[in-house]
Amino acid sequence: YYVYDRLIVPIDDGSGNRQLVILNKDGPAACEPVVLGLRDTFYTPDETGVVVESHTAEGAVSYCHYAWDGTVTPYTDVVSFKGFSEGLAAVTLTDGTLCYINHKAEIVIK
Repeated sequence: YYVYDRLIVPIDDGSGNRQLVILNKDGPAACEPVVLGLRDTFYTPDETGVVVESHTAEGAVSYCHYAWDGTVTPYTDVVSFKGFSEGLAAVTLTDGTLCYINHKAEIVIK
């Protein structure tokens, strides 16, 4: 789908996984394709980029922000992500703290 002057295309690569391709409005890729496992998902993009939720075979969940400029920011302390709205995302941290972060995983409201 097309959002924030970017085209987001999930592509089945034939191996049971998918690749998330993000293209700029003028054609070139915004970043390297993101490999999504069978249980992985991505959240609706905001003006800064898209967040991918990844699952390991053991059931661990991790989150990573893929910015439109190609910058990748892992959310190392985040165990629950609620999606972005107005540039902030409600998250739960590993210590159980509920807070709001920006796309760089900086705590804005605690």
